Amino acid sequence: MGDISDEVDPIELTDMLTSGEAASRLGVTRRRVHALIEAGRLPARRAVPTELAMLLDAHRIKSVPAVGVVVIKAADLRLVEVRPTGYPRGRPRKPAQDGSAT
Repeated sequence: MGDISDEVDPIELTDMLTSGEAASRLGVTRRRVHALIEAGRLPARRAVPTELAMLLDAHRIKSVPAVGVVVIKAADLRLVEVRPTGYPRGRPRKPAQDGSAT
């Protein structure tokens, strides 16, 4: 399992993001955020019951899944460099075959 700790120190939730919110800010999927957490590249922890209640009241989550809710410090997103995937658009994959060197 990744570096998801079960600390019980609820902090100000304005500084915390759910995995879905972190995914939106990073421009990736929630699955990718969880992969970054499991790889140890993104620190995270499970929300404690008081935080879950505050997240529900603020309508930031719809319900609480059985596995809990992962919260991430907003400042920790800077630790993750998300690289674009795939081949860049507009660049040919093979060099030109005209015999000239570029």
